[in-house]
Amino acid sequence: HDIDIEIDNNKPCVLPMTEMAASNSIDNLCNILCERYALLCLGIFTKVERLTTMAARKGWLRENGTPLHHIGRISESFGLATSRQYDSSLATINECINSGKQVLAVVNKAILHGKDTEDPSPDHVIHIGLVYDSQIKIFEPDSHSINLFSTDQFIKAWQASHNYIVV
Repeated sequence: HDIDIEIDNNKPCVLPMTEMAASNSIDNLCNILCERYALLCLGIFTKVERLTTMAARKGWLRENGTPLHHIGRISESFGLATSRQYDSSLATINECINSGKQVLAVVNKAILHGKDTEDPSPDHVIHIGLVYDSQIKIFEPDSHSINLFSTDQFIKAWQASHNYIVV
């Protein structure tokens, strides 16, 4: 299904749910690595290889990435309820984190890292740990590390996906 969304210039645009969100990452595994990290945060231990095999077999992981609507499927396979939401806010993310939920966001990786890009499409999944006034703590799957990014930089990168999150 396609979702109609208004953007800054008030012209309607469509961001397909099949847009690839993991197409700019090492072997397109950013979603798998972020979902695994979220599972670990919940005390569920599993191997990346198992998740990769399962996601590929079920069609969630494709050669060119993970479609937006498949982010969260791994968590669901472990019996966890997920929700997907466009037009989210930092306040929503904070509410989710404060209530013990895990939050994945879809961003443009180049913009997140402060680089210029000709393609501002959403292409990367990250796990959000905490949101501060001017910084946000993010699990970066490519480096397997937790980093602080400026909130402003995150928001710019997040706009590529129309502020899409999976909780």
